[in-house]
Amino acid sequence: MRLVRQRGVQVVLLLTLVRLWNSSGWRPFIPIYLREAGFDNTLISSVLAANSVVSTFTALWASWLARRSSNEVAADQRGVALGMRMSMNQAASAVAPVSVGAIAEPFGIPVALLASGVFSMGVLGISMVLYGSRATRRAPLDTAEAERW
Repeated sequence: MRLVRQRGVQVVLLLTLVRLWNSSGWRPFIPIYLREAGFDNTLISSVLAANSVVSTFTALWASWLARRSSNEVAADQRGVALGMRMSMNQAASAVAPVSVGAIAEPFGIPVALLASGVFSMGVLGISMVLYGSRATRRAPLDTAEAERW
């Protein structure tokens, strides 16, 4: 679990959480909300398509950042780091719709989407602070140095 202490890994995991939280948490509720608001199927499908386009560009940016941050991970630990990122993908995809639904049931979909957006912005803010707090850009850690961490 030494990898979790590395700023680059923390930032990538948090950005992965936000990306999957937004797509998994919002996607089930947007069509329902828009249909209840009286929008037609063409507009609803356009909103979903736009969400997919934004998610694609976000994924590309996150992949770029993950590659940059992988320099902070020892070569023999990169598989573990990838596994951590994939685990975050699964956790966010499972927890987000249930969490948003738990808020939507008593308070309505607009409040749930707003709360989800506030949560996402908070996590993004934390990731920006963590990214900015990295003292130096480190070369890849060798196994002996990684053990000291």
